[in-house]
Amino acid sequence: MSAKEEFIEIFREHVHRDGAEALLDYLTNKSDFFTSPASARYHGAYAGGLCEHSLNVYHCLTDYLARERVTDLYGLEYSPESIALVALLHDVCKIGCYKPSTRNVKGEDGKWTQVPTFTYEDPLPYGHGEKSVYVVNGFVRLTREEAMAIRWHMGFSGTEDSRLVGRAFAKYPLAFGRYGGHLLLRGGAVRSNPLYAPVVGRHSAVMFPPPAGRRSSARQSAALTVTTALSGGGRAQERKQFIL
Repeated sequence: MSAKEEFIEIFREHVHRDGAEALLDYLTNKSDFFTSPASARYHGAYAGGLCEHSLNVYHCLTDYLARERVTDLYGLEYSPESIALVALLHDVCKIGCYKPSTRNVKGEDGKWTQVPTFTYEDPLPYGHGEKSVYVVNGFVRLTREEAMAIRWHMGFSGTEDSRLVGRAFAKYPLAFGRYGGHLLLRGGAVRSNPLYAPVVGRHSAVMFPPPAGRRSSARQSAALTVTTALSGGGRAQERKQFIL
């Protein structure tokens, strides 16, 4: 089964709200979603990479939400439809943005050769996660939590104010879960990310990894602590610890 076939199968099995078929028709017949790369030079930087990346995020999120800790301790339970929507469609903002091109690369022999690549130009500069929400909501009605999960899917990896990200994660756990699925997908890359060090804002603190003793160092997973503090105050209003 191809990635496109798997995507369509999962979508049709789980997404049934009004507008779902129109959205799938747009993705399949009126956009380059299934032939677009996921990036120009990084993850999924090849034709069809966007679809494959979306499927990878879907499977990581599904696996994460099925964990005993997540269901029993955190009480996070979401419908298969919500999971499919926030994972499969989080990057539809990239539709129509990548064009085939070439770039020069210097080989070990010192000679320059042209290699295929992609250039990026956004025809609808509406943002990243917010653009995906805008596109999807043009076909199906997202719940507020689904919209937040897509809107903040870059988490602390983007350029957003960490205080806003922390508040969104504390208030809408599905948003954190979707971001957590992305971290699990990146695996070891998490530890090489600058965000592995503490990121602290006036309203939130984020820490990779959790405090000593929270987990075995042998576990190949990421952890995120979100602390939401009172505006201008030093005491914690709400503290939530999520272990991926």
